[in-house]
Amino acid sequence: MIKLSVPMVVRILLTLTLLVMIIMIQRPCAEGVSRFVTGFGDGSGSGSAAGSGAPIVETPELRPEDYESITSDMTPEEVQAAMKRARAKAEAKAKANAASGSSGSGSGSGSGSGSK
Repeated sequence: MIKLSVPMVVRILLTLTLLVMIIMIQRPCAEGVSRFVTGFGDGSGSGSAAGSGAPIVETPELRPEDYESITSDMTPEEVQAAMKRARAKAEAKAKANAASGSSGSGSGSGSGSGSK
Protein backbone atom coordinates (compact mmCIF):
# COMPACT_ATOMS: atom_id res chain seq x y z
CA MET A 1 0.00 0.00 0.00
CA ILE A 2 1.18 3.53 -0.84
CA LYS A 3 1.67 5.84 2.10
CA LEU A 4 0.74 9.45 1.47
CA SER A 5 1.57 12.32 3.76
CA VAL A 6 -1.02 14.92 4.72
CA PRO A 7 0.49 17.66 2.47
CA MET A 8 0.42 15.26 -0.51
CA VAL A 9 -3.26 14.42 0.10
CA VAL A 10 -4.07 18.14 0.37
CA ARG A 11 -2.29 18.84 -2.91
CA ILE A 12 -4.12 16.00 -4.65
CA LEU A 13 -7.51 17.20 -3.35
CA LEU A 14 -6.81 20.81 -4.36
CA THR A 15 -5.74 19.70 -7.84
CA LEU A 16 -8.87 17.55 -8.26
CA THR A 17 -11.06 20.42 -7.03
CA LEU A 18 -9.43 22.80 -9.48
CA LEU A 19 -9.92 20.38 -12.39
CA VAL A 20 -13.59 19.84 -11.53
CA MET A 21 -14.11 23.61 -11.23
CA ILE A 22 -12.48 24.23 -14.63
CA ILE A 23 -14.69 21.61 -16.26
CA MET A 24 -17.84 23.04 -14.67
CA ILE A 25 -17.07 26.68 -15.58
CA GLN A 26 -15.88 25.95 -19.12
CA ARG A 27 -19.27 26.11 -20.86
CA PRO A 28 -20.70 29.28 -19.24
CA CYS A 29 -17.40 31.08 -19.74
CA ALA A 30 -17.19 30.03 -23.40
CA GLU A 31 -20.77 31.18 -24.00
CA GLY A 32 -20.07 34.53 -22.35
CA VAL A 33 -16.94 35.10 -24.43
CA SER A 34 -18.84 34.10 -27.55
CA ARG A 35 -21.59 36.65 -26.85
CA PHE A 36 -18.98 39.31 -26.12
CA VAL A 37 -17.04 38.72 -29.35
CA THR A 38 -20.04 38.35 -31.63
CA GLY A 39 -21.59 41.46 -30.10
CA PHE A 40 -19.06 43.58 -31.98
CA GLY A 41 -20.69 42.78 -35.32
CA ASP A 42 -24.03 44.46 -34.74
CA GLY A 43 -25.54 47.48 -33.07
CA SER A 44 -24.23 50.96 -32.49
CA GLY A 45 -20.81 49.86 -31.28
CA SER A 46 -19.90 48.04 -34.46
CA GLY A 47 -17.53 50.72 -35.71
CA SER A 48 -19.94 52.06 -38.28
CA ALA A 49 -20.00 55.75 -39.08
CA ALA A 50 -22.25 56.64 -36.15
CA GLY A 51 -20.36 56.79 -32.88
CA SER A 52 -16.96 56.03 -34.33
CA GLY A 53 -14.21 58.47 -33.42
CA ALA A 54 -12.20 57.77 -36.56
CA PRO A 55 -12.72 59.99 -39.60
CA ILE A 56 -14.29 58.44 -42.67
CA VAL A 57 -11.73 58.21 -45.44
CA GLU A 58 -12.95 57.59 -48.94
CA THR A 59 -10.59 55.28 -50.81
CA PRO A 60 -10.31 55.62 -54.57
CA GLU A 61 -11.36 52.75 -56.75
CA LEU A 62 -8.27 50.82 -57.88
CA ARG A 63 -8.02 48.82 -61.05
CA PRO A 64 -5.33 46.32 -62.12
CA GLU A 65 -3.70 48.90 -64.37
CA ASP A 66 -3.16 51.14 -61.32
CA TYR A 67 -0.56 48.70 -59.98
CA GLU A 68 3.07 48.14 -60.96
CA SER A 69 4.32 44.56 -60.91
CA ILE A 70 7.49 43.88 -58.96
CA THR A 71 8.97 40.44 -59.45
CA SER A 72 11.84 38.64 -57.75
CA ASP A 73 14.02 38.70 -60.88
CA MET A 74 14.08 42.51 -61.10
CA THR A 75 17.23 44.44 -60.34
CA PRO A 76 17.14 47.09 -57.59
CA GLU A 77 17.15 49.80 -60.25
CA GLU A 78 14.11 48.25 -61.95
CA VAL A 79 12.32 48.04 -58.60
CA GLN A 80 13.06 51.71 -57.91
CA ALA A 81 11.82 52.67 -61.38
CA ALA A 82 8.59 50.69 -60.85
CA MET A 83 8.08 52.42 -57.49
CA LYS A 84 8.58 55.83 -59.10
CA ARG A 85 6.05 54.98 -61.83
CA ALA A 86 3.55 53.83 -59.20
CA ARG A 87 4.01 57.03 -57.21
CA ALA A 88 3.57 59.12 -60.35
CA LYS A 89 0.37 57.23 -61.23
CA ALA A 90 -0.96 57.67 -57.70
CA GLU A 91 -0.21 61.41 -57.69
CA ALA A 92 -1.81 61.87 -61.10
CA LYS A 93 -4.89 59.96 -59.99
CA ALA A 94 -5.10 61.96 -56.75
CA LYS A 95 -4.86 65.22 -58.68
CA ALA A 96 -7.53 64.07 -61.12
CA ASN A 97 -9.81 63.04 -58.25
CA ALA A 98 -9.21 66.33 -56.43
CA ALA A 99 -9.94 68.34 -59.57
CA SER A 100 -13.16 66.46 -60.29
CA GLY A 101 -14.21 66.42 -56.62
CA SER A 102 -13.69 70.14 -55.98
CA SER A 103 -16.52 71.15 -58.29
CA GLY A 104 -18.75 68.24 -57.30
CA SER A 105 -21.64 68.02 -54.89
CA GLY A 106 -19.58 68.76 -51.81
CA SER A 107 -19.57 65.22 -50.46
CA GLY A 108 -15.79 65.00 -49.94
CA SER A 109 -14.43 64.16 -46.51
CA GLY A 110 -11.94 67.02 -46.28
CA SER A 111 -9.52 64.97 -44.21
CA GLY A 112 -6.35 65.37 -46.30
CA SER A 113 -3.21 66.22 -44.37
CA GLY A 114 -1.08 67.59 -47.21
CA SER A 115 2.17 66.16 -45.83
CA LYS A 116 4.57 63.65 -47.36
